[in-house]
Amino acid sequence: REKETLLKEIHHRVKNNLQIISSLLMLQSEQMPGERARILLAECVYRVRSMALIHQQLYGVDSLGRIDFGNYARSLADSLRAALSPGTRIEVRTEPVEVTVEHAVPLGLILNELITNAIKYGHGAARPEGEVGRCGPGFDVRIEVVAREGCIHVAVVDSGAGLPPGLSPSTAGTLGLQLVRSLTRQLRGQLVTDYDRGMRFEVQCALTASGG
Repeated sequence: REKETLLKEIHHRVKNNLQIISSLLMLQSEQMPGERARILLAECVYRVRSMALIHQQLYGVDSLGRIDFGNYARSLADSLRAALSPGTRIEVRTEPVEVTVEHAVPLGLILNELITNAIKYGHGAARPEGEVGRCGPGFDVRIEVVAREGCIHVAVVDSGAGLPPGLSPSTAGTLGLQLVRSLTRQLRGQLVTDYDRGMRFEVQCALTASGG
């Protein structure tokens, strides 16, 4: 019992420290002279907050080694939508999927990048009359978290215009997609993409695999 109490306190303090870091970054971004610099610092803030949210959830659960990633995805989507674009219509389809902290942190960072990109670019695409976007009528972005045969599948789907011609997620040089690819390799997972009527990014990894 004493060990569990101490571990909860550690997660609480880590969460608080990460929130302090995000606040300092946000204050610094407000003083940057260039718009591009402010955007980059804000993106760092969202990444730090995605990690803080994991420790916040660990502080509030009985099993300190695992969290429900479906609940985490829903909370992260709400937070990013409120910060980036409150008008974005997001559908969240999740199942209760428990993951370890070792999985939760990289998966949380991956999900943060994919949701951020989808909110920024995943709607407003011009389409032929009668054709709807990938998420169907009523939604701009869809998030899916399911477990199948010992693997977790985390997908972010949008109804946007997709990537520019000649640009592939496997070669795109943006920091966000570089981070997604690197963390997927760390999880020994697989990144699957599809461009039809919008973008679909899906990360699959074994729930028992360890990061490397």
